Amino acid sequence: MVKKDITPIEAARQFNATNALDFAGDVCNIGPRCNGNPGELKAAYLMATELEKYGLNVPRKKWIYEKTYNVIGKIEGTTNPDRYITLASHIDSPHPTVVGVTDDATAMGIQVEIARILANTNKTILIIGFGVEELWFKGSEDFVKKHPEIVRNCDAMIDLNCVGAGEYVTPISSTSLPEPVKADPKLLKLIEESANELKTPLMIDTKTYSSDTYHF
Repeated sequence: MVKKDITPIEAARQFNATNALDFAGDVCNIGPRCNGNPGELKAAYLMATELEKYGLNVPRKKWIYEKTYNVIGKIEGTTNPDRYITLASHIDSPHPTVVGVTDDATAMGIQVEIARILANTNKTILIIGFGVEELWFKGSEDFVKKHPEIVRNCDAMIDLNCVGAGEYVTPISSTSLPEPVKADPKLLKLIEESANELKTPLMIDTKTYSSDTYHF
């Protein structure tokens, strides 16, 4: 766990890419994770167990859609616990015959590594692995319907989708699928400023669908 007085940039520099890739490899070794199949359930369990290892509270509550569920890890905020930052990925792979390395096992690896680092945050951090994203975001749709109070008080929703597939960090500023969605310009600016300070290449794109951000 990081100390209370550590800055976000110092925390980012503690990120260990090997840890993230190792966990992504464990997810991929399960095999295809699609439409609530046994592989998806195993990956959800693996993620929940890993988040718990780093002290996160992870309720084991299933929601019914092809027998899968969302993994929701929580880091309680210290001064503003009723304000939320959501960091999301999806557990399923895009097809019953593929393991979904960058779609979206690498994102799950990033999430559990962030869980290892983060502690003593002002706002509550939710680290969520959504189920059945590939069927037009059913897991995030279910979450939004069941937790309107969190959505109302969510200051940022950052969805890690198809990460690790290129040289650049590429936030999506807008998309037309399944309907037009625009990113928060303040959040885009913060991501750009953080990337510059960390000397990480960044370009902003509009060439993909919105994924689990859509229902938010």
